[in-house]
Amino acid sequence: MKCTADDAFFLCLQAYIDFEISEGEYDRTRELYERLLDRTKHLKVWISYAKFEASAMEEQNLCIQNARSKES
Repeated sequence: MKCTADDAFFLCLQAYIDFEISEGEYDRTRELYERLLDRTKHLKVWISYAKFEASAMEEQNLCIQNARSKES
């Protein structure tokens, strides 16, 4: 199976998204997902984006809880 330019773009962008997530750059990650979704409406991309948002929300809630516990 031959790798197309679109395949290479998607793979590179997914690697970049993974990097931004590891760095905690959630706003930048959202921008990258939106850029990817401009190019494709593939279900796997939507699922990946939804999982990212769920985990980002969970992490944000943990940060808020930690901050509140330090105030007490």
